[in-house]
Amino acid sequence: MATETRGIARIVVGVDGSEHSGFALKWAIRMARGMHSEVVAVYAIDMRVWYASAGGAVPPPQFDPEWRAEMQSEFEDRWCNH
Repeated sequence: MATETRGIARIVVGVDGSEHSGFALKWAIRMARGMHSEVVAVYAIDMRVWYASAGGAVPPPQFDPEWRAEMQSEFEDRWCNH
């Protein structure tokens, strides 16, 4: 009976715009190519920092469609073109 060896099907990597997360994403892409895996990149921000800089009185940005579109665009332009 032959057994089929499979690599990792999906690699999830967090990115936040930092140089280190860029290195992590590039590493994940290299690994994924070798194993024919899917890369799922998750863009993360520290909401506590955002609230503090906004004075705490504004609704969370994830409820603002313009903010979401801007974040998606930045993520796709900056990280998904590797």
